[in-house]
Amino acid sequence: MKRIVIITQSVDERSDVLGFFVAWIRALAHRVDHVDVITLAKGAYSLPSNVSVYSLGKERGVSKLVQIFRYLILTARLIPGSRAVLAHMSPIFAITAWPWTLFSKTKLLLWYLHRSVTTRLRLALFLSDALITADARSLRITSSKIVSVGHGISIPDVPRARDEHEGLHIISVARITPLKRINRIIEASLQLMREGISHTLRVVGSPMMPSDEQYARSIHARAQHAAHIEWAGSVPHNEIAAHYAWADIAVNLAPRGGLDKAVLEAMAYGVLPITTNHIFHDDFGPYAHLLLLDESLPQHAVAERIKQILVLSASEREEMRDYLMRRVRERHSVLGVTARILTCVGL
Repeated sequence: MKRIVIITQSVDERSDVLGFFVAWIRALAHRVDHVDVITLAKGAYSLPSNVSVYSLGKERGVSKLVQIFRYLILTARLIPGSRAVLAHMSPIFAITAWPWTLFSKTKLLLWYLHRSVTTRLRLALFLSDALITADARSLRITSSKIVSVGHGISIPDVPRARDEHEGLHIISVARITPLKRINRIIEASLQLMREGISHTLRVVGSPMMPSDEQYARSIHARAQHAAHIEWAGSVPHNEIAAHYAWADIAVNLAPRGGLDKAVLEAMAYGVLPITTNHIFHDDFGPYAHLLLLDESLPQHAVAERIKQILVLSASEREEMRDYLMRRVRERHSVLGVTARILTCVGL
């Protein structure tokens, strides 16, 4: 029987951070006989009948000691007899699953996509059969075990149907933190309005860390008299599609690093992304010169690039959207990525 075990932090389609992973589980379940999911917490989800979800009880306030005890029981029971274990994002999941994978000769895979390189990551990489990631260039560690498979983006079934006569809509989907440089997006929006380019800017996201709260207050203060700027806050993953369908241009100013999912999601929905992350150069293809900004980000660069896109004809913008949608479907669809993950373990 083709049976796999997944260990993850959350199974909840409403989560703004990990809601996307439910689609991964669903896609994997279509390719194997059974999927057992061990998760720290669970919420709302819809999964096929061949998926069993076991929560450690974090959503119910269960103590960490009880969670650990339940985790040890579940891994001991579920991993033997499975073909593979996929530890999602947290190296500690791979490390703690390893004794059982060694004992039962089960393949151990770690999905990881983060800039930080820790001792735990190095140990997990050593113990795992493969480290699966969206793009090896996203990581600051090298190994022959690293396999690039794409990001795993849910592709909308219905094509984008935005009417440009509704006005220009710009969106930013990112955590509110200095790293994402939301303040520069605000400044670009204010500059466009001063130049008579009417538009609406919607900022989707919120601060997650206490250290980000002051930054959030500062950018809100800067835009307090700008009626054209909307603050959507955190949005559940199962509601984000409506925001992308609303938008024409998405701006993401995170520095070079991982393949930011928000950029790829924008592409999937036919939204033109502008970013400073040059790891997207290949994904943008012939349009990279329009969609990529210098990482140094001169003061007026964002506004000027938006204006360059606006002077294109409607048909030229539509050709660009079509190209980007095809590109993300070919390289990063959740169906393609999950198939490539299973290929790593011969399934």
